[in-house]
Amino acid sequence: MISEAKALYKTLGSIYCPAIKQDVVFGHHGENHLFFDGHGHRRNEQNIRRRLYLLPLAPNIVKNGKPVKLKETRTIRVRGNIREADFYEIGLSCLNGKFTEFAVVIVRKFPIGPFHYYSIRSKHKRRRK
Repeated sequence: MISEAKALYKTLGSIYCPAIKQDVVFGHHGENHLFFDGHGHRRNEQNIRRRLYLLPLAPNIVKNGKPVKLKETRTIRVRGNIREADFYEIGLSCLNGKFTEFAVVIVRKFPIGPFHYYSIRSKHKRRRK
């Protein structure tokens, strides 16, 4: 499951998002965030499995997600440097197997640089289709 998800992630590259009118880059920050939290600690297996289960929905959410909202602006440390980052949520209700999921992709934007994929999570409980 992990090797399949990593292979899928590497094929994504960048995807144009009409909601923010820019490309969203799928780089190493988002891949790292699938397995580790913001402090560098490995996530528990259930959390990793859930994120990997939702990962195939991410390209569709970025391409078709309509509502975009600024979730928060935080000061974070990246490679020893302190930087400001804006986090945006793009949500979409998607069919995932037999279930309909309302999943949210979180993209991060530094003042200099493109938007990049940071995380995915489900917003509500699943409903059987």
